[in-house]
Amino acid sequence: KIDFWYHKEEGRWKGMKRFRIIMLSVVLCVIFTGCKGTISNDVEIDYGVSTKYSRLELEEAVNVIKKDFVRSFEDCTMERLVYAGDKQSKEHGEYYTKADTLLFFMDYKTGNFSSDTLNKNSEYPEWQIMLVKDASGVWKIYPSGCGYG
Repeated sequence: KIDFWYHKEEGRWKGMKRFRIIMLSVVLCVIFTGCKGTISNDVEIDYGVSTKYSRLELEEAVNVIKKDFVRSFEDCTMERLVYAGDKQSKEHGEYYTKADTLLFFMDYKTGNFSSDTLNKNSEYPEWQIMLVKDASGVWKIYPSGCGYG
């Protein structure tokens, strides 16, 4: 009979060592993948109306926001994302002397294990997110100090 945890040539303690390594690996996987931000299944995304940016450009920006949210907002759930519009985006960009800017408002909820800088089990409405198009034409989240970044 072959026992996975115990082999005659390895001895009992080496089998236990293997068990501990496997258990530690499982725990680390849960820790590093279990507390990321999530996008609600019924997240509302409002692209609004834009005469300056195409729907594709707005979708690219939304994808940048979603990707960053999942990575950066542990134990939070995105509920809503709204494009502020061309006029408000332009005004916001001018304040930071940036030409191609998009301004979005995001609503999200925190959970029990969210960051210490956020209130647990709370709602954060209209969190401002500004994106700036870099030289290669890729949207980047700009650290504006107005709620995000």
